[in-house]
Amino acid sequence: MPVCCYATRLYLPRLRPALAHHFTTSSPSTSTFQWNSAIKSDVESGHFDSALARYRQMRELGVPHDTFTFPIINRAISALDGDIRSGGMVHALATHMGFGKDVYFCNTMIALYARYGVLSDARKLFDDMSVRDLVSWTSMISGYVRGKGPCEVFFGFELFGRMRLEFLEINSVVLIVMLQACCAAESASVGLQFHGYVVKLGFMADFTVQNSLMKMYADKFHGNEVEDIFGELDQKDLVSWNTMMSYYTAQWRFDMVIETFNDMQKEIIGGPSIDTLPLVVSTVAKAGCELWQGEMLHCAATKVGLHDSVLKTSLVDLYAKCGEIEKASKLFKEDPSANNSVTECALISGFNCSGRHQEAIEQFRRIRAAGSYVGIEIAKEIILACAHLGTLRMGKAVHCYLVRNFHNLEEDASHGTCILNFYIRCGTITYAKHCFNRILGKDIVAWTSMVEGLGNHGRGREALTCFDQMIHEGVAPNNLTFLSLMSACSHSGLVQEGCDAFCSMRWKHNIKPELEHYTCVVDLLGRSGKLKAALLIIIKMVVHPDSRIWGALLSASKVHGDIKMGLYAAQRLLQLEPENVGYRTLLSNIHASGCKWEEVGALRRWVNTESKKEPGWSYIEENSIRHGFVSGDRSLHQMHLIHETLGCLCNHMQEADYGDHNSLTRQSTEKI
Repeated sequence: MPVCCYATRLYLPRLRPALAHHFTTSSPSTSTFQWNSAIKSDVESGHFDSALARYRQMRELGVPHDTFTFPIINRAISALDGDIRSGGMVHALATHMGFGKDVYFCNTMIALYARYGVLSDARKLFDDMSVRDLVSWTSMISGYVRGKGPCEVFFGFELFGRMRLEFLEINSVVLIVMLQACCAAESASVGLQFHGYVVKLGFMADFTVQNSLMKMYADKFHGNEVEDIFGELDQKDLVSWNTMMSYYTAQWRFDMVIETFNDMQKEIIGGPSIDTLPLVVSTVAKAGCELWQGEMLHCAATKVGLHDSVLKTSLVDLYAKCGEIEKASKLFKEDPSANNSVTECALISGFNCSGRHQEAIEQFRRIRAAGSYVGIEIAKEIILACAHLGTLRMGKAVHCYLVRNFHNLEEDASHGTCILNFYIRCGTITYAKHCFNRILGKDIVAWTSMVEGLGNHGRGREALTCFDQMIHEGVAPNNLTFLSLMSACSHSGLVQEGCDAFCSMRWKHNIKPELEHYTCVVDLLGRSGKLKAALLIIIKMVVHPDSRIWGALLSASKVHGDIKMGLYAAQRLLQLEPENVGYRTLLSNIHASGCKWEEVGALRRWVNTESKKEPGWSYIEENSIRHGFVSGDRSLHQMHLIHETLGCLCNHMQEADYGDHNSLTRQSTEKI
């Protein structure tokens, strides 16, 4: 090799940045090779816009092209997320200059068309080629495989069959592409047949082909084959280990993910990759492992300097699910450039899971103030937070944002049901019904949510009508649907309808009642005063009664003044949950009804000394300001106004003959 050529090849990569700057002001006399080198330098550096700008200058200066010019330009266009029109113009220009039949150019053009999904143009160019090499066939087949549709995959296999008839030498790249086609094929037998073809060609020693085989079997959930190939690998790289762990994750075999990761650390020099750690961190979060395991992975990533937005999102989600929301928030604030919408959604979801809904809303406001993009998932988390806090005004604002930015979103069953549940929890059943009517293709979750919402608002008849409409539209109910329906009947006093629903559940819809359904029947009968029938249900149950069903009978006994039944239920109940404060309070009220004041005093003393239950909060939203109230709290600065308003309400109730005024006032004041 001449010395000058050797020197050019040796030093050209180092000189490309300087040459690129020099050629900006050069004359047409600069050689085509030098221009191609400068444009290629921009492409390899990721400066695709600069490469295209430099090419335009090359055209303006009239520099002649060669067979390498247009393929380099195609690489730049393919890397940009633009449209295919630029590629079409390059194709037309290259054809006009006489490069339309060049195999190298046609191959890059086929790849470009396939990259943008214009397979018809790619196939037309492929069919018009007078000379095709292995790259031509592989590029066209790869384009079909990338489409992943049944027709595209079929055409990919058909083209591969034609290529074999051309007696071209098959290499590992073609086999990898075809194994990807097997992943997209509907029939699993295609992959098994192609595995045999790979063995016949003698490519089982190629570890890249082995990795592709593992990926194919993992996608088809052929566990034995995946593990067999993995065990036979002489050379395991990060792709092999990641494929194995991805398969275990898809199978929810989280213990095997952790075990495989530990084995990988022993064999792989240099530690895990940036693709491995998010996978393992997500597994630890899903499996509910101990926090120290996640912290160990976090330390390992920090030690080797691995960090990106995907890993950060996984760690934020891990800390949030482990209840360490402070650590999740601290990690989120570190390196804001690594945050994205998924990371923000993980943090907001963590606040919601921890019951810190107000902080979730404040984080949302910071995102909006920063001008960041708010996607559907973040908006759904905020709607969930607003539902828990009862902040109707803000939830409606988020709903309007979704309607403006995501057309027809309410028609989707998943998103529409989320908005529906928000309005139900905020007490605006009219808006909830409007959202429900807008959902297209209502699934069982949407129907059940509507039945439950109507029942919670005392609209038992409407809940029954909604259930009948669901059956008429061919949606099969499940056990949760019947639980919501029976609860609606219980809240509305529809005893016969609730019992009919319970019977139809087993005999008409072949759904076996669970303990929750029996509890609902007992509550239904107990509310209507049929205490003996409720007790008979408990005695004849196949499943063992728990504290909730005895609690329902105890509450009904207290309401209807059946002291004997109440004491019997309380005796069974306290055997199951002797430390439950609420049940002891109910028992105290029953003793008070029977004038057994010594027992009342003993129970009250126990409740006052042993009770450690956190008091419940109530919220009222007024003028976008949320006010919180807790039982026994005297610290509110407007307490006197509250008592005056309460007195007015009690006077109105007395005038309407709702009961004794003094008793109502005393009971209401004690609750406040």
